[in-house]
Amino acid sequence: MLKKKIYFFIILIIFNCDYSYSFEYFIDKISLIVNNQIILESDIQNMMSIIKMQMKLLSNLVVNRDVLRKQSIKYLINNRLIFSLSKKYRFNITNKEVLDDISNIINKLNITFKKFKFYLFCYGIDYCVYFKYLKREILISKILDYEISKNVFIPYEELNLFKKDIFYKYIKNNVYFLRCFVIPLSENYDCKEFALKQTLSNEIFLKLKKGIKFRDIKKLYVDHLKLVKIIFFKNKTIRSLPVIFENFLINCRIGDVSYPIKSAVGFYIVNIKDLFNKVKKIIFKEFCIRHIFIPNYFVKNDYDMFLKLSLIKKRIEFDDISFDNAINIFSMDNKFLNDQNGYFGWFGTDHLNKIFKTVLSNLNVMQISKPLKSSMGWHLIQLLGIRTVNYLHVLEQIKFYDYLYKNKYFEIKELFLKKLNKLSYIKIYNENE
Repeated sequence: MLKKKIYFFIILIIFNCDYSYSFEYFIDKISLIVNNQIILESDIQNMMSIIKMQMKLLSNLVVNRDVLRKQSIKYLINNRLIFSLSKKYRFNITNKEVLDDISNIINKLNITFKKFKFYLFCYGIDYCVYFKYLKREILISKILDYEISKNVFIPYEELNLFKKDIFYKYIKNNVYFLRCFVIPLSENYDCKEFALKQTLSNEIFLKLKKGIKFRDIKKLYVDHLKLVKIIFFKNKTIRSLPVIFENFLINCRIGDVSYPIKSAVGFYIVNIKDLFNKVKKIIFKEFCIRHIFIPNYFVKNDYDMFLKLSLIKKRIEFDDISFDNAINIFSMDNKFLNDQNGYFGWFGTDHLNKIFKTVLSNLNVMQISKPLKSSMGWHLIQLLGIRTVNYLHVLEQIKFYDYLYKNKYFEIKELFLKKLNKLSYIKIYNENE
């Protein structure tokens, strides 16, 4: 996220010289107060110019000035608020980190360092000033990531429920052969008995994990000491097994041994003797698309945007322009922020709304959709390919916690920034000028 932000700013500055000295004769004034900090009108105008330059590079859309100003003010306020938190953290941004990011920018632009400095000089940007600015941006990004990360909490119950939801429909036909040691508790057991039986359960579990054979443990604890019972579950599906086994069974393999599982009657230690009739393939479709995307804050009204995208579609269909060129000219899916430049890659349709699912399902390969509106903006989609995937293989590759973490990250980020704004003193002057 940090690198994308950096690329956004530096590339827009480098590629257009028209705005380099646009504020040379600007009479500055205070436009915002954020706690004990001031933001000048020139800061806002500079941010607005960056967005305008982006639009000049990527499209010919005319953006409402009020929308531009609001977006710029929001960005500057959030940055100042986040930066103010740096006092309670001791993040040390080294010069090497900054140089590494500059090196990444240079590689992305495919130019030399000398030429990079020349570009900065052409646009009136002092390299040392830029270096300090970049260092500040890295610090802000680190603070934001840290603050959000410590507030993202995924309970075990939620993670487990997510696993169950994904796996349950695919393992319901599995047939299990389970061997279980049962360490029973008396009807009115006390703390002492509970502790003894728990210790015994752990002892048997550790022996199984070390590779001691089931029959040897049976001889000692069942036949000789008579402290433990054995129960066999043969040819049982997951629905016909005790519910307390589910958490273990959804990820089990032949030979696996469960930790001692507490129940009303005692402790179970479950060993998977056999597992069969497992579904080998669960096939589903994935789509590969590329799209022209216009975010909501660049849209004046939906009708005009529908007409504009419809006209672009006709131009592509009549070979007046290629889809790639149309992406470069019109799309706001910033090619500097997104290496894929409008290419969405392969994805399933589970997370899409009904309209998008229907449109994709009815498109032929290389066909272009009609203009579509989502909660984020307007899209013109071209279907590049369809493939079938074995879902079970995909599920094996999923890191469940990471998946849930990414989903929650952006949700927590919005809440965190709103809370930060609410707890701060923010005064905006001349907002509508």
